[in-house]
Amino acid sequence: AVVLIMHGMEFNNGNQVARDCAIGVLEALGPQDEMGVLLWDGFERWVFPLAKVGDKRSMRTAIAGMNQGDMPGFEGVMQKAHAALKASKASLKHVIVFSDGDPAPPPPERMAAMVADRITVSTVLISGHAGPEIMMQIADQGRGRVDDVQSPAQVPQIFIKEAAVVLKSAIY
Repeated sequence: AVVLIMHGMEFNNGNQVARDCAIGVLEALGPQDEMGVLLWDGFERWVFPLAKVGDKRSMRTAIAGMNQGDMPGFEGVMQKAHAALKASKASLKHVIVFSDGDPAPPPPERMAAMVADRITVSTVLISGHAGPEIMMQIADQGRGRVDDVQSPAQVPQIFIKEAAVVLKSAIY
């Protein structure tokens, strides 16, 4: 099960790059895998809640229509991702945070609770203008990986790699 947290990118065509990334992850998953997408557009909300991928058409359509904004902090979306993944029956649970790194980090207690519930968190820092520290902290506390991407062209492969890591772990 994977939840994507999508933060608005402050570079040319950033939200379209994010849509392409989310679709890349969706395409890498099988019908029995679970996926959910969270964003902030003035409110913390699900583009679609964590659910079995099944027929990808409706999820693809929802992703294509998302328009994420510049969220002030990660705690609200992390809480929603945590609750959904904790309730999931999936054996592997992962969050991928896609951001330029400027929202406030979630409190260490949130990250510790997610790890205690066997949920890993990786981050993808895109054209970070706030420095990599927050994204590195989240990935470190979430026992995940951090990718620092300087070109939007690199992003789809990073998301596919993250999905592949989750799927490979399930095979092992």
